[in-house]
Amino acid sequence: MLWFLNPALSALRIVLRDADRFDTCTKMKILLIPLIVSLLHLVVTLLVGIRYENPCHGSLVCNDNVVSVKVEVNSSAAVATVDEHFLCATLDWWPPEKCDYGTCAWGNTSLLNVDLSNHLFEVALRDLSPLRIRLGGSLQDQVVYDIGDLQVECRPFEYNASHMFNFQGGCLSMERWTALLTLFNKTSTKVAFGLNALYNRPKLASGAWGPWDPSNAHDFIQYTIAQGFQVDAWQLGNELSGSGVRTSVPALQYAEDVTKLRDIVAVLHANTAKPLVIAPDGFFDYSWWEAFLKAAGPGSVNFTTRHIYNLGPGVSQDLVEKILNPQYLDGEKRTFGSVNELLQRVAPSTGAWIGEAGGAYNSGRHLVTDAFAFSFCWGWLHH
Repeated sequence: MLWFLNPALSALRIVLRDADRFDTCTKMKILLIPLIVSLLHLVVTLLVGIRYENPCHGSLVCNDNVVSVKVEVNSSAAVATVDEHFLCATLDWWPPEKCDYGTCAWGNTSLLNVDLSNHLFEVALRDLSPLRIRLGGSLQDQVVYDIGDLQVECRPFEYNASHMFNFQGGCLSMERWTALLTLFNKTSTKVAFGLNALYNRPKLASGAWGPWDPSNAHDFIQYTIAQGFQVDAWQLGNELSGSGVRTSVPALQYAEDVTKLRDIVAVLHANTAKPLVIAPDGFFDYSWWEAFLKAAGPGSVNFTTRHIYNLGPGVSQDLVEKILNPQYLDGEKRTFGSVNELLQRVAPSTGAWIGEAGGAYNSGRHLVTDAFAFSFCWGWLHH
């Protein structure tokens, strides 16, 4: 009955469990903010009309056409089931200098600079368990792993307006990688890592991308195994399917590249549990995906992953209207149906995941995609 107090009760559990770690001021913040959110949630629920018997109460507009209704939910049977690790999140690569429409929203929240010693971060990961965290994003196909015989210089990201996504470089040290995996292992967080699919890849005379060089990925995976860490899934590339975002890889070439990754995983994990192999982690293009899956062959990937940004750019002025319009959101059902039909016909043993579902691309919109209103969009996606 007191479901609306869940956020506040969760905060209370944190304070009681880790009381010696927080001063009085911090405890008050941890308790008060979720309590306020809980109360607001209750108020909104009452105004919307769940079990609401008086539609003319207060400042609500009332007329003769208003009918009082009572909503009851039949919880005797499940409509659908989800994987135990359905709850997921992404840590991206964006540096603090990443800005969109005059707003620089990322700060120190990337997997390269987030504070891994932050106790609340650790508590959140542990309390969200079982959680799967995806490490990847737009810049992943520029990142070099600082291990082995490198064919590309490993240097930090640097702003360059003429470069793809306005940044060049990108380097992941093994010290940082070990620190990340240590935290995720400590909190029982499953990791899906997005590999650089453009590493040392040549451009052909036709202008298309040639074969992927898997050497850096091989050394990186080998190092991870040697350190005793288990990665749940290896993904290849980010938004390179179909016409891609800024660039793309032909479907047949991508199938060849995924086969290389699958073989590397099989050989290096000959004596350990094999991680999942996932691709293409991009936008759905029926013809491209069909060609890719057919060329890669049965069992080539455990899951296909695609991205959803059906609200348009974060600068759009009609984001709230779209979020609150179920007919608009239902437009995505056609894509879900197409993906399901394609997999059943071409690759029935392959599952389907959503790799990103940020709603509005280019970092979203402050006070919309980071606010209560966006919960309606998430509610639709879960449905």
